[in-house]
Amino acid sequence: MGSDSRISAGDPGQWEAGAQRTDAIMLLHISGDRPRVAAISTPRDTWVDFPEHGEAKINAAFSFGGPTFMIHTFEQLTDVRIDHFVVTDFESFSTMSDALGGVRIRLSSRLETPDGMIPAGDQRLNGEQALAYVRQRYGLSGGDFSRVQRQPELDTINHERNVQ
Repeated sequence: MGSDSRISAGDPGQWEAGAQRTDAIMLLHISGDRPRVAAISTPRDTWVDFPEHGEAKINAAFSFGGPTFMIHTFEQLTDVRIDHFVVTDFESFSTMSDALGGVRIRLSSRLETPDGMIPAGDQRLNGEQALAYVRQRYGLSGGDFSRVQRQPELDTINHERNVQ
């Protein structure tokens, strides 16, 4: 889960009711023998019924009841059991990307970042640049669906490394 919180540093213990929603919701499956990872993103604007809150977008589950309620909501929607979860916010996403040596990606068009423009083509993005890539909203042909497509693209992080 990617929290839009600017205060929690990805720490689910810092959750406060109404203070944040999930910007990114991804389900990862790591194969039992470990060399393969599959990622599926769920649009944050997916409408679901919350018995105690009525209908709302799925990303509100995190705001209503924190990680536990978000996981429960996702399990009810997908009929998939969640064994483990990770919450990351802007700061921890950027720090984690830098710790892995950056994100290798082929940009189909130039990317505007806080540091300036990055040209299209094969690039290694630092944490701040990778965050700008996954958070981009405007100028994408499919709106949030284009954004959701971008999130699992970053599973190419240092693809030459094996999943441990």
